[in-house]
Amino acid sequence: MNCFQLIFSPTGGTERVAKALTETWPEVQTIDLSAQNFTAPAIPFSADDLVLIAMPAFEAMAPQPALDRLALLQGNGARCALAAVYGNRAVDNTLAQMEDYARNAGFQPIATVSAIAAHSLLPEFAAGRPDDADCQQLAVFGKQILEKFTSGSDTCPPIPGEHNCKAKRAGLIPTVNANCISCGLCARECPVGAISYNDFTVTDPSKCITCMRCVSRCPRLLYFHTQIRNSSNVPFEVDFVTFKIVDKKVMKRTAIQENIIFPLRAYNYATVVAGNKEERTVFAFDKFTIPADKVLVVELNEKSGGRHQSFTVEGEDIVRAKVINKLKVK
Repeated sequence: MNCFQLIFSPTGGTERVAKALTETWPEVQTIDLSAQNFTAPAIPFSADDLVLIAMPAFEAMAPQPALDRLALLQGNGARCALAAVYGNRAVDNTLAQMEDYARNAGFQPIATVSAIAAHSLLPEFAAGRPDDADCQQLAVFGKQILEKFTSGSDTCPPIPGEHNCKAKRAGLIPTVNANCISCGLCARECPVGAISYNDFTVTDPSKCITCMRCVSRCPRLLYFHTQIRNSSNVPFEVDFVTFKIVDKKVMKRTAIQENIIFPLRAYNYATVVAGNKEERTVFAFDKFTIPADKVLVVELNEKSGGRHQSFTVEGEDIVRAKVINKLKVK
């Protein structure tokens, strides 16, 4: 028996779901379906193998490049679990498409999972997911899948969704701003090779699938590492966190001069801080600086409570930010 996970995860959310599902599986080998120059590995899958196939839902469907790469493999009767990951509403037709391609490639689905992760395009939706509670639940699902596999069962539950869907083109093409340093990381990391190696500001709209890997990998970002410590016995439920640049002279009197800035992404977004515990969150922003007459105010608001917190960041704090030369994105 060998265990594999086939993952298409441009921004990491689907990968985290997959790792949680396979936590109890023995010696899992990973095949990255989102690699730009993907070639079918010379792996002789067999009926004795257990495989997890994990993909995100993009506009109600599985990404066509992920399905095309799955079609290059030869399952040879290996039993598999299908995991579709969504960030906003539902997986819609994603699992149905994955089932069709998996069966055509010779895999035998025996289980399906729909899981939630931070939305790749609008990261404020499902921010911080999958969280610890999600991963614990996914690990339970994964253990049940392993038990079904070892029992010898090859039945598959009904899979919802339409099976004959037409592929959609990207509706939004990420653009490059003045902060670009022409490092080329976006072009090298793009799963479909949509970004020109000769001009990193050019993206081929016929190839782009709006997976947002280019944005998530871009090194010209500011990362805010925050920590919330709850010294009481009463859990602190986070309602929302606001980042805004305000004039120093009026910051206590009016909100007229406020300029709210929104993070591109948030890692481990804390929704609840248990009593006498702490949580850490990393927020990613487009690079910015603060004029001498302004200050960044970070506000943390408690849901159904009054323990609101805030702190300020001066412009000189921003310009003294440490440089991250190597960033491993999981």
